[in-house]
Amino acid sequence: MPMIGGSERRTVEVQGTSSGEESYGTGYLIAPGLVLTALHVAQPTPRDVAVRDLQNTKFTPARVVWSDPRLDAALLEADRDAVGAEMTTVRFGELVCSDPGHRPQCTMSGFPKAMCRKAGADPGRFVDDLKTVDGTIAPHTGSRSMLYGFEVLGALPRFYENWKGLSGAGVTCQGLLVGLVRTVDKQGIAV
Repeated sequence: MPMIGGSERRTVEVQGTSSGEESYGTGYLIAPGLVLTALHVAQPTPRDVAVRDLQNTKFTPARVVWSDPRLDAALLEADRDAVGAEMTTVRFGELVCSDPGHRPQCTMSGFPKAMCRKAGADPGRFVDDLKTVDGTIAPHTGSRSMLYGFEVLGALPRFYENWKGLSGAGVTCQGLLVGLVRTVDKQGIAV
């Protein structure tokens, strides 16, 4: 049964500022006002964090209500009426595979740097745009680190800088949230 709201509609931008430094990434709306993201996007504290779903033009303030540095994960809370008010609570799942040669297709949506585009006539104003990609999780990649590689179908992230901004994106399989993008680097995308 597919998840109500879809991966794209649950994808939010996460922006943080601390002492003039900015962070930027993606988050996954797991319930109205609750966003799961990578901790490094919301840290170091104190950091003013804000989120913006696809329905809004302005960012909404949020706060970190839970985090785990070992998982590089954080749960943000924002105004439920302003962020994802119409969303249902997400269903979580776990990838279980008895045949590593036949991996299920997964999907992730986020705001990679490559999707940034000029907004209107103002040459200094840019808008971050959503990118959805399909792929599979390579189970053999995380035997020790517990970080699994996300292999993009139909495209290789040749220039990893263009994929930055995906940190914190939710990875779904058959309508269930199964992972969170932790890093995008020269080795690829780690979930």
